Amino acid sequence: MSSSYYNDLLQTCNSRNSTLSQFHRGFSFSYSFPMFSCCNLTRVAPRIRNGIHGQQSIVVGSLTELNIHEAAREWLTTAGFETISDLAFTFVNSSDGAALLQKIPNPIWVKMGVDPDNEDPGTTVPAGKIRRLLAQCRMVVSQISTNTVDAAVGSTPTAPLASPTWQEMAPPRLTPEAVNQMVETFQTNFPGELLTSDTIPSIRLLSVVHHYMKPGQTIKYIPWQIRMSQKQYPDMTEAKTHKPIRSEAQLLGALLDDTPEISMENVRLSAEWLLRTQQVFRNAWVMVSAAHLQVFKKFDDKFFSLAMKRHSPESMLRSVNLAELLEADKMLWSEISGMLNQKWSLNDALNELTSARADMHGLLQPRPRSTAPKIDKTPSPNTPKPKPFAGSPVKKQQLKAAPKSQPNDLATFIYENGAKKPLCQRFQRGACTSKSCKYAHLCAVKIQGKPCGQKHGAHAHGSST
Repeated sequence: MSSSYYNDLLQTCNSRNSTLSQFHRGFSFSYSFPMFSCCNLTRVAPRIRNGIHGQQSIVVGSLTELNIHEAAREWLTTAGFETISDLAFTFVNSSDGAALLQKIPNPIWVKMGVDPDNEDPGTTVPAGKIRRLLAQCRMVVSQISTNTVDAAVGSTPTAPLASPTWQEMAPPRLTPEAVNQMVETFQTNFPGELLTSDTIPSIRLLSVVHHYMKPGQTIKYIPWQIRMSQKQYPDMTEAKTHKPIRSEAQLLGALLDDTPEISMENVRLSAEWLLRTQQVFRNAWVMVSAAHLQVFKKFDDKFFSLAMKRHSPESMLRSVNLAELLEADKMLWSEISGMLNQKWSLNDALNELTSARADMHGLLQPRPRSTAPKIDKTPSPNTPKPKPFAGSPVKKQQLKAAPKSQPNDLATFIYENGAKKPLCQRFQRGACTSKSCKYAHLCAVKIQGKPCGQKHGAHAHGSST
């Protein structure tokens, strides 16, 4: 097999400041192939597995399905983008579509019917088709490379490449102008809601929700791993960039999958985390005008109250844990998706689950508390307990650690010369001996409603007066 893939990957690693030592010298294979649409993947994949990877020029007819303009096809060939791997490994990040569009000269835009002087070429239909071409190239390379990597390094004792949560093709990334317009519309419709970087959805979450609301699309379950705010997204991206790479498979995954995700293994279920995540996810749907804020808030409030309900120890019940909460949310959104397929609106579906149906009560119902069997540590009355002698270290330690009786009714302050001074609570237990303590070292035991006020703690009250 040729080494064109190996050379392309090395160039990409160098451009991203990757370390050459992380890539095994013997890892050499190629899968360069002419550009085609995703529907032709099953026809070309057997050729890839059989080792037919020769560098071939772009076939004009293969781009007909994408409806790429003839001027753009000629420019791609002239610029040296002859194979899918050329595009996929030159523009690695999902956001590199803008960089590809910037490389196209103005005369080419004019031939495609775009006037660069009067409009932004990046927001035109020809630009969208070129972005789609780049996205499909990256997806095809990712699918083919996964099978090839497994065959190449399957015999080596390396860590397997974890399957990504977001396996389908990424929806088109919203432009900053579109996001700003959504924020302005949200603030106009709901002036009492404060939007900050902690409550604005990340660009990925917002793009996914916006894509699902397009005509002909079906709402799918959105994992909690990508329900991130605008502030969390760059933090997770930076954390993923600094993650060590120990195998060729992990290196390939780092190059082809740049979507950060929250690790649910490190999440601790708490009221603060649940409220924050609910708000970010709710704002994403409201910002794309999919649902009304009040309807979504009622849905989230009921979900939160059932999930975080506290039960008395006598009831031997507990609320749901994190895994059970995620499964309940998945089932609820499966019900919502089914109702939307029956021509329900999202507002009606949310209101149905909030007010009419009992699905939420059943999924988030209390669970029996599992308790460990108690071990009776009470010694038998017939077993004599050895007593340490008076001078032993054990006896001294017991006397030192033994708590002294202390009255329960203690004052918190005392008046001296008409000035109100707080009493040192640690001094009452005999735990504070600091001469520079800012609190009064006087007895706090109440006598006829007033503190004792003597120079001893509450633990010594009655023995020093």
